[in-house]
Amino acid sequence: MAFCPKCGAEYTEGVKFCGKCGNDLSALSNPAQPIPPVVKPIPRTPNFFTKLMDTKDYTDQCEAADIQANKVIAILGYCAALAYILLSWFIDNLLCVIIAGAVMIVPIIMAKNSAFLRHHATQSVTLLLTAIILHIFDATLASLLFGVFYNPWYNQYVVSTIFAWLIHIIVMGIPVFIGVVGIINASKGAAKNLPIIGRLKITIDK
Repeated sequence: MAFCPKCGAEYTEGVKFCGKCGNDLSALSNPAQPIPPVVKPIPRTPNFFTKLMDTKDYTDQCEAADIQANKVIAILGYCAALAYILLSWFIDNLLCVIIAGAVMIVPIIMAKNSAFLRHHATQSVTLLLTAIILHIFDATLASLLFGVFYNPWYNQYVVSTIFAWLIHIIVMGIPVFIGVVGIINASKGAAKNLPIIGRLKITIDK
């Protein structure tokens, strides 16, 4: 039961005016809704992969025309590093370095006139050097394990070969992953550092 605060007459819930005195009852009939409490979102800790991919971005320092004109050349540098990794499975390491260096010389030369290309050229050269170092480590470790598993009385070449290939896939999988990230960054027009090795870049002067 509700009563008009002005004249005391009884009124039905929902009416806007008092039937006796005409008092405005809309504020009483439709009381303000309570404000719901503010629920703060629980901050989520970024996982390992998110942290790994969260590298420094220099895209804002590059002009749009520069990025658009040099995407393909930037990708070429990473392809040179990946070509070294692929060819090192089959041919001499020095020959792989010569082939990769010959391919990578194009983006290095053109990088002098492009901030975008200069960034990716330094990243791809760092990737190539990382791949060479890991390949030497991989070959040394595989050779040591080959000696451990080799037995002159039994044919252990199969076991040694399997272990050597497993080591090679695991170790060289790191620069392959980094190189693919570099290609994705370049194709999207982003001048971001590579994961893991991005800060160890070699500077190419203007």
